[in-house]
Amino acid sequence: MPDTPDCPLVAQEFLVQRSSQSRVRLSQETSSQIRSSISKRQTTYESSNVSLTRLAVIRHSLQKNRFSVRASTLVASARRKSTRAVYDACWKLFSNWCIRSPQSLC
Repeated sequence: MPDTPDCPLVAQEFLVQRSSQSRVRLSQETSSQIRSSISKRQTTYESSNVSLTRLAVIRHSLQKNRFSVRASTLVASARRKSTRAVYDACWKLFSNWCIRSPQSLC
């Protein structure tokens, strides 16, 4: 998915290189982990009719890295309704692309 002014690239936090692994291996491993995570969450949330949002993934990631709930929510939250709408639309496109792309770098 290209990085454009209307739809900035999201989820760059997932592409962090570890010093003990090669970049190619990490990208493939990370891609599989994210796709699996998105797929599992969509299955879980589809049953309760709650959609997974970009903000939920960011908050979860920050909390896993030991940020407090309050800090995670503050960092992940967009202030303006229009900003949230754009981010959510881009996230939906991105997550669907990740699921459809078997060798993507998601």
